[in-house]
Amino acid sequence: MHDIKFLSPCQCKNRPKLSPNKTWRRMPHAAQVKFQQDEAKAHIQDLEAIKEALLLRRHLRERVRHFESKHDDLLQRLAEEIACWMCDDDDDDSDGLLRQCELWMQDGDPLTPSFFSL
Repeated sequence: MHDIKFLSPCQCKNRPKLSPNKTWRRMPHAAQVKFQQDEAKAHIQDLEAIKEALLLRRHLRERVRHFESKHDDLLQRLAEEIACWMCDDDDDDSDGLLRQCELWMQDGDPLTPSFFSL
């Protein structure tokens, strides 16, 4: 009869059958295998979360590149407006941004909503 503690979890099926009065010997091994399985599942979930984050990052980068290539003049105009707002003494920069967005939408600028939907 071979020693159980030297078997790796993948060789469990090769373990000899124990009589019912000796099944308590299997318990530490089963607990160890269960613990290793739970650790592996947690590691897989972590890797899947990292994969999703990287895919989202790639998607956002592609959208930004597409927008930059298509609407470079709008980005330049926004950069100039932001520079002006930073030089102003107003404490309500966000209100200024909202007012500017409303003005652009009233002017019928179709590019502005697509920029803010990123």
